[in-house]
Amino acid sequence: MAPVNTGHGTGDRLHLILNGEAKIVPPEHATLTLNEWIRRHVNVKSAKLGCGEGGCGACAVQISHYGADGKPVVRSVNSCLMPVFAVAGCTVTTAEGLKPVAGCNDAATVAERLAGFHASQCGFCTPGMAVACHTALAKAQAGGKAPTAQELRDALDGNLCRCTGYRPIIDACKSFACDVDMEDLGINKWRSEGQPLPGPPAPPPAVPRRNSLGSASGTDGAEAH
Repeated sequence: MAPVNTGHGTGDRLHLILNGEAKIVPPEHATLTLNEWIRRHVNVKSAKLGCGEGGCGACAVQISHYGADGKPVVRSVNSCLMPVFAVAGCTVTTAEGLKPVAGCNDAATVAERLAGFHASQCGFCTPGMAVACHTALAKAQAGGKAPTAQELRDALDGNLCRCTGYRPIIDACKSFACDVDMEDLGINKWRSEGQPLPGPPAPPPAVPRRNSLGSASGTDGAEAH
């Protein structure tokens, strides 16, 4: 049995970690979608409800857990389709919980990089874009490599924008790549200020740490992202 499937609750209650904080989910909420639970019952609002069919990415959140081989797994999921019980024992991170990219100062997070590239207009899709990009960075870092521009662009395949246009969004995400020519990227605040783009990719997110009773009680490894 995979580690993530053990100790995910006590009795009828489910345990998970949301943005670094341990949560206990009552049984009556177990079959809600993760999006509805996050927005209505935890009052975390960045994961939007767009199409409700997993097609727009506005509801994207980051999930981390242990795989069957005992290694951490991080992925982006559509919270509008994911029931709460399916993430029992996992770490769930919304755009609010994305931590600064390691080694950066002012423009520390993916969200700030998106803002610096003027990649948000109405802002409805922006949290999902940030989650998708950050997840790609975390996967690359967990694999011990720097992400490529193509990997970061591919990470946005499930995210739609209806107003800004994709060029600044893609440029913002590609700015983290190891193989991108910064001169090929669009207008951004760092170029306007004559400053270099800050920082390397972020470390991978934490996964739940199980106590002696087998329930999720904290985090292992790096900070949650």
